[in-house]
Amino acid sequence: MSTKKLIKVIIVEDQKLFANGLKEILNKFEGVEVAKIIENGNLVSKELDTLKADVIFLDLNLIGKNGLEVLQEIREQHSDLLIIILTMYQEKVLVEKAKKLGANAYLTKDATVEELKKALFLKDTDHYFTSKAITNTKQIDSKNNFDDNKILITDREKEVLKCLAKGKTKSELAEILKTSTNTVNIHLKNIQRKLNIYNPQELISYVLNNNII
Repeated sequence: MSTKKLIKVIIVEDQKLFANGLKEILNKFEGVEVAKIIENGNLVSKELDTLKADVIFLDLNLIGKNGLEVLQEIREQHSDLLIIILTMYQEKVLVEKAKKLGANAYLTKDATVEELKKALFLKDTDHYFTSKAITNTKQIDSKNNFDDNKILITDREKEVLKCLAKGKTKSELAEILKTSTNTVNIHLKNIQRKLNIYNPQELISYVLNNNII
């Protein structure tokens, strides 16, 4: 008697509480096993090569590479992998960008269990499945030089940028944000990578001119 193959899932999510909750839900589905939770976008490709997963739930805002960068990388290497974006971002420009980069589904983090199940057991992989919340989201015109990386600047990173724009030093930033200078440096590196701007003055100028803060 043949046994049905387990669907092996990887969750890429840097919020541990959410990731563990999702793992608990997915493991209750028949024939599904969450093999690993990965927090850092830089580690996804290597882990996929080792774990041989069938499905990946991928957040867009991550430590290291962001979700769109990870998506592009893993789609090029794993054509048969079912890639489901699961994120707080509802902007249509990101939904469309993810589709172009090879995602099979795009869900918001308030997706229902039924939506999770539909995406996970997607039979027609040529159909781009989205959660109901996406349908009601206002369209953003991607023709107007819209930078999707601007959306991926987190609230915490915006706090860092606001302080920088006021001329605060890294030490002052750490004190204001009640964190370490090392964490401040990590935030700055992530911001610079997302916006592809590494000169401090150019960074502040870009932020002020593009209404990021």
